[in-house]
Amino acid sequence: MPSGTFVGLTQLQTLDLRSNGIGSISSGAFARLTRLQRLPLGGNHIAFIPPGAFAELSELQMLFLSDNDIDSIPYGTIAGLTALQTLDLSSISTLACIPIQEVRRLQMGQGAPPLTIYMENTTAASSKADRLGQVTRHAQ
Repeated sequence: MPSGTFVGLTQLQTLDLRSNGIGSISSGAFARLTRLQRLPLGGNHIAFIPPGAFAELSELQMLFLSDNDIDSIPYGTIAGLTALQTLDLSSISTLACIPIQEVRRLQMGQGAPPLTIYMENTTAASSKADRLGQVTRHAQ
């Protein structure tokens, strides 16, 4: 998905891109979608999400990345998502690394909403669950 794909849709609150065969996301793909609250990206073939891909989504509450081919979420990818309440990483068998420091930082922000992370059928859920316990309200 190239940079600026959704330019001009500044009032958009939900962008449902589930099961669209998306293989990659550019850093500026969601630029200027400052009112976006829900972004379902599950069921695609996304292998990598670059840092800054969600940089302008300060009102994003729900990010669904389930059932993709992601092997790691680089540092800087979710850093600015201060309104995030739901992060769905379910059914990502290739996921080996998530930026736990960023998750903690999101939770420590003043007035930060509680964050729910879904990790059912995700390899990282069993290998990293003990470190996630302090910041995760719900992990399946």
